[in-house]
Amino acid sequence: PGAPPKDPKEAERHEREFQAMLMEFAKKEQAKVESTRQAAQQLVSRRKKRDKQIVESTRLWIENILPHWEERCHTKQTQRLWAQGLPPRVRGQVWELSLGNHVGITAEVWEAVLVQITQVIDGKDIDCPPEIRRLGGQIMTDLPRTYPVLAFFHDGGPMQRPLREVLMAYAVYSPEIGYVQGMSYIVAMLLLNMDSYSAFKSLANMMHRHPHCLLFLRMDVGRMQPFYQLFDQVLMDALPKLHQHFYRLEVSLDMVLLEWFMTIFCKSVPLDIAARIWDLFMLHGASFLYSAGVGVLKMEQERLLLLGYDEIMKQVRHYRDREWDTEDVMDCIGSIDIKGKHMRQIHGLCNSLTRAELI
Repeated sequence: PGAPPKDPKEAERHEREFQAMLMEFAKKEQAKVESTRQAAQQLVSRRKKRDKQIVESTRLWIENILPHWEERCHTKQTQRLWAQGLPPRVRGQVWELSLGNHVGITAEVWEAVLVQITQVIDGKDIDCPPEIRRLGGQIMTDLPRTYPVLAFFHDGGPMQRPLREVLMAYAVYSPEIGYVQGMSYIVAMLLLNMDSYSAFKSLANMMHRHPHCLLFLRMDVGRMQPFYQLFDQVLMDALPKLHQHFYRLEVSLDMVLLEWFMTIFCKSVPLDIAARIWDLFMLHGASFLYSAGVGVLKMEQERLLLLGYDEIMKQVRHYRDREWDTEDVMDCIGSIDIKGKHMRQIHGLCNSLTRAELI
């Protein structure tokens, strides 16, 4: 026997429900499209505003601040402008000036060292000390690993030789330090914003003015621990839920912090964000590395709270490929308020370090 005929009223009700479902689905899809459109408009508007800000900021730096650096570098207006991010056109110059030249690097020192290492690079110095040759080989091995997505530093790239020259020049100039892995990222960031001589001078002064950089580059494990422990306290205060999640899973950020602090985030976040972090590191010093680290974790907090140990460790070590909006990240970092007690502890740790103790 065949199926009984459908009740016309029931069929009509099913049809109404089906049409209602279609309409609801269409509304949701339309809402998604509208949300995407609004987000795109906001992004375009934000970038236009940022571009306009950069033009005006560049003018102020070039006309009002840089010609009168000593008198105006510490004014509230300059500090406020600096905190907004340095315009690319003046970034390298401001970094160089902020680092100063306490070690007395001159163009003559650079030229003298450059003559020596050029002979080594070109294979013409048969009397080169074996240690310099060894360092030269190690540097050549590391160069392709430096910003692998940027062809500038690859074989035949326009910035590979300058990178090699600055790294070898510093190894010759400061043999007690020489070359250590991670330094190539620091020099690469400098070279993306200044010429080779300025990068050499800035590197030497950075290692002098910020000895904690040297501490992490040399991987002095015992002396790094207080920095790690202090970061844990800052994270607990700023993001207690995430800190508790990490604690419950026994997640240690020591190796992540090593990479973040060693290269000042060059190896760990997109390049434009790293440059902005450098801007504020040059302004505030080591304390800003703590703000940046916690801020980056805050960007990903909701995702990280849903992950287990293995996924967390994979996530926090691979932020370089994130398609983050730079202003969103900097806003997130800017929202991190480090307690005065912890700020004093950070400054105390850094002030307790001397370059002489670390070499």
